[in-house]
Amino acid sequence: MIKILGNIFAAAILTAAAVAQTAAPAIGDGNVWLEDKAGKHFTCPITGENSVVTEKTIYADWNGKRYYFCCPGCDVTFKKDPAAAVAKMVLPANVIAVSGEKLMVKCPVMGDTVAVNDKTPYRDYQGHRYYFCCNMCPPKFDKDSGKYALPSAQPDSSKMAPMKDMAPMKGMGSECKMPK
Repeated sequence: MIKILGNIFAAAILTAAAVAQTAAPAIGDGNVWLEDKAGKHFTCPITGENSVVTEKTIYADWNGKRYYFCCPGCDVTFKKDPAAAVAKMVLPANVIAVSGEKLMVKCPVMGDTVAVNDKTPYRDYQGHRYYFCCNMCPPKFDKDSGKYALPSAQPDSSKMAPMKDMAPMKGMGSECKMPK
């Protein structure tokens, strides 16, 4: 009798463990575009502000993904219509590092590393923003976006170069050596 009760108890524990594992699906990050030593960099789906996840960052889970917000109130707005917020969201696609407030990107056309500023040319494509090294690159991207778009909007952080090992930054325009 004790052996039967022991088997029933063991079966109940195994069943509960299996239910617990399947009841909580894995949550991926919906608006994180870079993870580095500073943490997870994200774009708020409501304000478009870039920030880094901290222990105080507010978030909401929707459709199997976790979305982080820059401030209280954004989560409330998001929860009213998450599909619309996600549809309007544009995440940086080709960021390879963040230095202070500056985004460091690798041009998808030429491969040059540049610091993003208010004059950096860009294109939005399939919910992602691609930054370029010069004004000659966006038209190339426009002609064949699929060729230049990254397969994943989130770069593999294990393949990112540390800031000290990055190539020197290029300025805007004249040094672009793209064939015409």
